[in-house]
Amino acid sequence: METFDFPFHTYEVNYQENQFRAKLGGNWTWAAAPSAPEQRVFKLSFEAMRWIFASGSDTVHRTNEGQINIAKMEDFYKTHLLHQTFIWISTYHGTLNVKFNKPLLLPKGLKGGNGTTQGFEIEFIEVP
Repeated sequence: METFDFPFHTYEVNYQENQFRAKLGGNWTWAAAPSAPEQRVFKLSFEAMRWIFASGSDTVHRTNEGQINIAKMEDFYKTHLLHQTFIWISTYHGTLNVKFNKPLLLPKGLKGGNGTTQGFEIEFIEVP
């Protein structure tokens, strides 16, 4: 299984409701114990990445400077799409099996930024 190797991001965790809850009289709420493991959604925020160009040309390098290369991230996404599991090493939650939760939206470039992109977000969903 391939590892997502783009470490320059922050992230937030969204816990998905996986329990049955019922509103009772007197403003009381009752919840049943979950029947499956909790599935989390991770929203990763990148301040910027770069399109890396071959020296003296307009050809995009898809392998150089891999951890900041947006073309390499695009290739990673196209390999996995929304159905294939991969490994993401989280700063706080350890090594997790995840999938992309939403399609990749490539960010706009910065005007005069020499290939640098605007900030963007991607989402993973945990695979139990």
